[in-house]
Amino acid sequence: MSNAVEIALKQIKETVAERRRRGEYPIGLEAQLEAEFSSIITMSHRQSRNTSEQLRAFILHLETTMNHVSGRTATKSRIPGVGLLHKVIAKMTARQTLGLTGQVREVHVVVSQVLSLLSEEALSREDADKRMVYALSRHVLDKLAVIDHVAIISNDLERRLLDVENSLRPE
Repeated sequence: MSNAVEIALKQIKETVAERRRRGEYPIGLEAQLEAEFSSIITMSHRQSRNTSEQLRAFILHLETTMNHVSGRTATKSRIPGVGLLHKVIAKMTARQTLGLTGQVREVHVVVSQVLSLLSEEALSREDADKRMVYALSRHVLDKLAVIDHVAIISNDLERRLLDVENSLRPE
């Protein structure tokens, strides 16, 4: 940092400290602003967090249910003789149902990968948003300090200008 910037930052910090001593900045103003920014982030991401948790739950449920897809159906029946009929039909259609089961599993792998990537992307964006809000809150606090410093300098310049004007007036 250049010397001029360091001097300006030092002056700003001194101004902020002086204003705090005079009570112009309420105690905990920075904490209050941080809480406000945190509240904003929480409200904006509450829905996405719930969605992220639901998405993870659905992905887990998808994985669990797909592990149980076998292409086979129970052949038992409460009606006498129908169980045997179901067994015969199952044997006749096994080739097609097992082929279809394999195709469904292939689709499942792709769907699962896509959902996982989307979930990771959503979480990544949420984290980036949190970092951005934090940086913006720091930036706002810095700008407030700069504005206060500019106001002090402006008041000082006004006072000096009035002194110069008063000294130039004939008495």
